[in-house]
Amino acid sequence: MEIDKSLLAIKVETENRQTHTRISAPRLRELVHRIGGAGDHFLIVQRIPDRPAVFIQVAHEPGGVYEFQHRTGPVPYMWVTEVTDPDLVADVMARWARQEDG
Repeated sequence: MEIDKSLLAIKVETENRQTHTRISAPRLRELVHRIGGAGDHFLIVQRIPDRPAVFIQVAHEPGGVYEFQHRTGPVPYMWVTEVTDPDLVADVMARWARQEDG
């Protein structure tokens, strides 16, 4: 089975227990824009294949910033920043999924 190269090799889990596997960058952007509602405040993104303790996640409350986190191994290797632009969050997540520099 050939894998569509336009899809990101990631698994996205939502607070409301939905799982999205091998999705496109536009679909990831939709998920980022969606968060912030009741019972749907965050996304956790892991690469496929999974590397334990390596992930990115974002949380958002209505009217607030996007709290963006990146873990690169066991605690304490987590970086956190606050971002106001959901498109920037989605772009960074897609670049991370593709393992692009920058």
